[in-house]
Amino acid sequence: MLEEFYVEAASRAHDLRGNFDELGPEEQRQLQVLEDILSDEGAERHSLTDLTPEESEDVWMTPHKTGDPLVDKWEREIAEGRDPDLDEELTDA
Repeated sequence: MLEEFYVEAASRAHDLRGNFDELGPEEQRQLQVLEDILSDEGAERHSLTDLTPEESEDVWMTPHKTGDPLVDKWEREIAEGRDPDLDEELTDA
């Protein structure tokens, strides 16, 4: 699942970069979030290695913004202790 997340993030960032001149403010913000996630600096900042059990629990209980509305919804559900429906598709309704 983690690999799929990063592949999707990289693909979305690539698509956004290819249309940069046509992006609206929200898409530009999403591109920045994705680039932060994909950067080496971002990876270090979000690393889960060498955490104490308490620090690890804090990470899981804190929803992290990804710039993807569906993944952000899953993050909130995980932080609330619920199991997200990973087969769900986000609707605009």
